[in-house]
Formats: sequence, structure tokens, C-alpha cells
Amino acid sequence: MHNGQKVRVREASLLARGLTIPANALGEIICRYTVRARGCASPERYDVRIADNAVIWGVAAQEIEPVDGDFQIA
Repeated sequence: MHNGQKVRVREASLLARGLTIPANALGEIICRYTVRARGCASPERYDVRIADNAVIWGVAAQEIEPVDGDFQIA
């Protein structure tokens, strides 16, 4: 995934349950980086702007998935 790409929070995501984000919430990647700490289970991280203009910092790659098609961030 890359900056500017449209993504959604996966339905089975712990992120969706833990932060009360609706399953399949749509957003856009604003930053991508790799965590180099030892024992990091998911080193690929993303900062994602969600449709209501909230930003989720450090989202693990397995918590989101790319979206096909166009939509606008509110």
C-alpha cells in the first residue's frame, strides 16, 4: 500500500473493536513506515485519515485493506 491509497478497516480488526471504529470504515493512507523494534509483530505501519477527519496513528498493515473504486473522504 502507498500514501494516498484508499483503504478500509477490516471487519475482523481488533482496531475496529478497540477504538469503536465502524467495521469497514473508509480512509486514506497519509504516511507509511516500518518499525524496527525487536519483537514487533507487525513492522509495517500506516497513519490513516478516516472519513470523519480523524487520524489513526500507527495502524498495523493487517488491520486495513485496499479499496477498489472511487469515494471521497468527508
